[in-house]
Amino acid sequence: MKNDEFVPENFEKVELEFDKNKATFFQLAFWAATMLVFITLFLLIQSITPAELFTILWPSSLTDALQRFGIVLVIAAVGIVVHELLHAVFYLPYTKHGFKSLKIGFKLSHAYCECTEIMRTSQAIVSLMAPMIILGLIPAIVAIIIGNAYLLMFGIFFIVAGSSDTQIFLGIFKGS
Repeated sequence: MKNDEFVPENFEKVELEFDKNKATFFQLAFWAATMLVFITLFLLIQSITPAELFTILWPSSLTDALQRFGIVLVIAAVGIVVHELLHAVFYLPYTKHGFKSLKIGFKLSHAYCECTEIMRTSQAIVSLMAPMIILGLIPAIVAIIIGNAYLLMFGIFFIVAGSSDTQIFLGIFKGS
């Protein structure tokens, strides 16, 4: 069935709502689990100790720390925009009206990209999870394989940045 065959009257709009306390707990647990799994895999595959990883990542001076902090801020800011644009890129093939069907912006606490058109659950899931896979999961796996601790941190950051998307993904399955 193509999107132009969808008739809004045949579908029920479902709003996913999350308790803020439960959402915060989920995101903290997701962050901790992500760190534990990926850092453990990195340490095991690269045959290094946590102290060696810490030595690699720890800045050698205040200047080095400030430079790294600046780099992290730029990567995070650009990455958040790219994350939302990836949602848009993956929503577009499923829309009739292109960019007119997308809402992209910033709220007080987060950036967002929403599609206003009806789409299949599988299409929504692809669009929802693509940024975390492209910016987070793939770089983290590559980092583990090639032994790049900085790329690992980049990947972990963007996996964790997708924790809200993961929570929505899980909410879709819980609701269906």
